[in-house]
Amino acid sequence: MKNPKRLLQKLTTTLCLLAFAGTAPAATITAWDTTDVDLNPGPYTLYESYVNLIYTDASFTTTIGGISWKESDSQAPGISIVNGDDQDGTNCVMTSGYNPYDFSIKQCSDPFQSSKRFKSLMNNLAQPTVIKFKVANDGSVKTYSMMQKLSNWTGVDLTDFAIELGFVDANGNWIPSTAGDGLAITTSKGTPVVIGEARDKDMVALFAHGLFGAPDKHHPEPGYFDPNERGDFALQAAEDRFESNGISDNHYNLFGLWNSAPITIYGMYWDSDQLYYTDNILMANCQGTFDEAAGVCNGTWVTYRSQEGTYIDPADGLEKAYISDGVAKPVSEELLAQWEADPWVAPGPIDDFANLSLNWYITLGNSANWPTPDSFAIRLIPRTE
Repeated sequence: MKNPKRLLQKLTTTLCLLAFAGTAPAATITAWDTTDVDLNPGPYTLYESYVNLIYTDASFTTTIGGISWKESDSQAPGISIVNGDDQDGTNCVMTSGYNPYDFSIKQCSDPFQSSKRFKSLMNNLAQPTVIKFKVANDGSVKTYSMMQKLSNWTGVDLTDFAIELGFVDANGNWIPSTAGDGLAITTSKGTPVVIGEARDKDMVALFAHGLFGAPDKHHPEPGYFDPNERGDFALQAAEDRFESNGISDNHYNLFGLWNSAPITIYGMYWDSDQLYYTDNILMANCQGTFDEAAGVCNGTWVTYRSQEGTYIDPADGLEKAYISDGVAKPVSEELLAQWEADPWVAPGPIDDFANLSLNWYITLGNSANWPTPDSFAIRLIPRTE
């Protein structure tokens, strides 16, 4: 079955050349503008999740999204701006907190899987989520990596999404960025994006590798549902906007469109190291509807791993889950009974179905002619058709 929304190839749009002048007044991002944000004041409890809700205006009447974080090495307010990484000099918008490996302030170049993405959520189907940033003119062109996770909390499964660059004036009106105005989506090098040629690190929208994907240098094991291909969205772009153009078949054929949180797809998880702050291992999933109140799968527990259960690895003597082969197999009644009696195995929602990891870049040049020379914004737009 093919996803009718997914094009056979990623559409290619070449961006207009950007009117950036290296010596002209230019913009540096200085802070997240929280004027319309209801900041969670804390206190915060370790390993609990929090959200700073974003509203349409400072009256805090209508919420349109939020920035979330799990209190650990990620900390309030959930977004930080890095200008001149202390290792490689790069710039980025990322989550706030500290590097869990050396306890220094988070930087763009911190190691893989050190919680670098800022977590943005869309929770209003009728209105885009607007994230505003303060800027200062300093005479240099800067390219920023947008280290972002985008979550669907609209309550509706989404066909697609879009992200736009622009400005919010004093009356709260959205003004789109225009070609050559010194604000644009670019590659990591600050050059125009050509989607058909873009490297993954320049622009990509991916579901968690733990669900879909072949092993690579960052992921030693394959994804649970598909051990060969990543789950993603096709993307197309213009200078000031990019949008998705259909979800990948491996996601669509199993679970349809982009699911909204709270996720109702349930898995059986094994806490292999018995540490509550580390990720548990997905051992099986409920093929059917999970009754949360009764704790029962109204359907069949299946596993996409090559065999059910666990084994002892002779190389290190550790108990491990079998590698996924991407083929669903019913879990035996005997193993289900063992799991029922095991305090370290329990069902839970597969929350990553609501989340996308986004890689994209923006470049800021001369801001003198912006409608708001001291600020710009991005809009996150949910789409149902």
